[in-house]
Amino acid sequence: MDEYEPYQPGAASETKERPLVWRMMKVPFFRNYYVEEYKKALDTYLSESMINNVLDSISAVIKKNVSNTSWNKFAGTVSQTKTFVNNKTTFVKNEITELPNALIPIAGNEPEIKIFPLPAKDYFTLEINIESATNLCVDVCDLTGRLMKNIYLQQVSPGKHSCEFDR
Repeated sequence: MDEYEPYQPGAASETKERPLVWRMMKVPFFRNYYVEEYKKALDTYLSESMINNVLDSISAVIKKNVSNTSWNKFAGTVSQTKTFVNNKTTFVKNEITELPNALIPIAGNEPEIKIFPLPAKDYFTLEINIESATNLCVDVCDLTGRLMKNIYLQQVSPGKHSCEFDR
């Protein structure tokens, strides 16, 4: 997404909604997956201790190769970065915990979905296997979240269905 909407801290453009992300977060499967993966990241490579260890390792290398004056300036930056990481980690963990409906149970009869080829540019096939009759709506969006096509399949019967899309 950043390719289309570059991250600019404090910029007014950062307050606008990102339609693809918000639409995906309304789908329980994607929301659950996102939250669970983020929790794993916060417990591993994004953990406060892991980031502090990386900062300490970088600091040790830099300290050996700079003057005391330069080191004192850098050490202050490291300290500020560790404080930022601590605050941000706490904030994100609290935010994930407080997400409404973050762990919506997914029914055992969620459809099996396959899309190929991936990545897709101008053409792809969607296969969906549905266990029970349902109303089905399929929206196709580009990477910016712009709606490309609406496909409404009213009252789909159980079984495997295939749809081909081209621009």
